[in-house]
Amino acid sequence: MRFSHRPFTIPHHYRPPAAIVILCIIAGIILRLPSLTESLWHDEVFRTRVILGSDGGLNFLLNDVHNPFYNGLMLVWTRLFGDTEVVVRLPSLIAGLTLIAALWSWARRRFGGWVAWWSAAWLLLSPVSIWYSTEAKNSIFSALFAVLTIIAYDHLAHTPPNAHDNQTPRRHTRAIIYAVLASAFAIITDFQLFLVLIPVWIVMLIFTIQRRRRPDPTHPHHHLNLRLFLTVIISTLILLTPLLIYKANRPHSLIRDYLNIFSLKHLLGFLGNWLPMGNALPAPDPGMWPVWYVPPSLFIIPLLFIGIRAARTTISGRLLSAPFLCTILFYLLASLILHALGDATRIYQERNLIVLLGIFPILIIRGCLELSPRLRTVALTIFMAMAIVSSTLIATVLADKWTVNAPNPDWQDAADAIADIQRTRKADTNNPAPILVISRMSLSPLRYYKGPTTLLEIPRTTEVTSAISEALRGRPDRDVLLVRNPYWGNIGPDEIASLDLTFPIISSTQVRALTIEHRSLGGQPLRGGS
Repeated sequence: MRFSHRPFTIPHHYRPPAAIVILCIIAGIILRLPSLTESLWHDEVFRTRVILGSDGGLNFLLNDVHNPFYNGLMLVWTRLFGDTEVVVRLPSLIAGLTLIAALWSWARRRFGGWVAWWSAAWLLLSPVSIWYSTEAKNSIFSALFAVLTIIAYDHLAHTPPNAHDNQTPRRHTRAIIYAVLASAFAIITDFQLFLVLIPVWIVMLIFTIQRRRRPDPTHPHHHLNLRLFLTVIISTLILLTPLLIYKANRPHSLIRDYLNIFSLKHLLGFLGNWLPMGNALPAPDPGMWPVWYVPPSLFIIPLLFIGIRAARTTISGRLLSAPFLCTILFYLLASLILHALGDATRIYQERNLIVLLGIFPILIIRGCLELSPRLRTVALTIFMAMAIVSSTLIATVLADKWTVNAPNPDWQDAADAIADIQRTRKADTNNPAPILVISRMSLSPLRYYKGPTTLLEIPRTTEVTSAISEALRGRPDRDVLLVRNPYWGNIGPDEIASLDLTFPIISSTQVRALTIEHRSLGGQPLRGGS
């Protein structure tokens, strides 16, 4: 890649052809619609009447691994509007669209129309943005508040505190309040947003000191009062103190046992595959990851480097690049230190870094603008094509593969299939006893869809055959349905062999990513399946 030898000439108020804008909006809507109506899965059911609507809802609100803003929002939302599939996902959809609109409006003022329009188009069409804006989780809210926090402090930096007009003091007060509230809501949503907030504070502090020492002659009043900026930080921390104290006294509520270290492989996988393509590239074998992760990284990382280098010339650009670099550096250093100390703590999962989602396209497209005209077009085309092709594949042929996240199992069809088995058994044998459904996964979605069953969730350390035998003790009238999934709580081949000897399969039903095995209580051979 080579830098352009002449300034970028596209007008500041550049606007793409209306046909392209309309096509992007239509494609973004089409790609989101299927996910809005599919059945809820385990993580989403937590925000319905199964948990938040139960007697333990308040306890879950305070002690969930996630911070309370999103759960509190969903508690109110579901009480007002119900908890159907579309309804519980609407807040995430609104947050995702707000993220696009806010980023477009701000980037158009600070970086020009070219960066704004194409960043918004990428967010409309990218797999990660689509996935999390149609899932009832707090992830897209983390991305939204990361962007709103950056915009708030950029607005504060561009609001002079001592200009000689009557409206300026009022505007400056509003800017301070906006910065405090954006910061507080960010952390109340997700502690990961400290990785955005702290670098932003550092950039703003340096900017404030520099402007005081070396005023800009073109903007003589363009600097923050250091005392007022420190007031913003202190006010934010005061608002957050109750949450910080509460969580500090309950560290167990923050522990997750499914995280990874952040190594070079994870870095290249995140930047070259997950963030631009939603893991649409095949999941590699342990020794084959360079084949899948290195080639796209060789395209993405240079553009990021060029974009960050170009962005450092303005306060707006530094407010973007500092959180991006600091977040990645934090995960690399923290993982390295923990590993060196022999600590088994793991801190990384891809969706924790979704706070970088809104920053990523601006830096990439800003990098494209530094290339020569021909390379600029090629780079932008490839970048957009990566998103469009990946989103299309994930919505179609990769719908049941592990991509952005594990595919949502179709729990509603599973509940219907279990109910059919119950009715058939009752009609054939006049056995009204509820079927025992057993699994290593959380079966909360079956509670949501109200299958007429008795549900038993087995811990990972409990052997499945023993668990079934214990559950059937004294209840020989029960049939057993084992629900399996290759991505969550999978059952190994040795356990399957033991199960087949003790509880042979009567029939097997495949429902998207779920396998429902109807097992006999012993001695009955396999009669076929569907």
